[in-house]
Amino acid sequence: MGPLRKLWRLPGADRILLSRTVLWLAMARVGLWVLPLRSVRRLLARAARGGGTPRGPLPSQERIVWAVGVACRVIPGATCLPQALATEALFLQSHHPADLRIGVLKPGAGRLLARLCPGPR
Repeated sequence: MGPLRKLWRLPGADRILLSRTVLWLAMARVGLWVLPLRSVRRLLARAARGGGTPRGPLPSQERIVWAVGVACRVIPGATCLPQALATEALFLQSHHPADLRIGVLKPGAGRLLARLCPGPR
């Protein structure tokens, strides 16, 4: 079954959420190309809070995470950081608590430990 047919078979609320998610993820990705992380995060958060609440029932946290997982397959370079920023913005817009933490651990001996995220699918 082709991707468009799969999209068409989704419930209307999921199609709308997926469309919004692709836009947020694209904005995060493009923003990171041209601006520092702090600026992109601030702009996305401001847009999420100021854009008003989406019409209809608000998506659950699980549906937002699902939508980001699907949307990252169509946005080139949508690795962990753009996905995290888009998820944070969608959580804020849907009035879910969001606490984004980015960092690495240096346990000693000069080595950095970081959680690896899968690349684009």
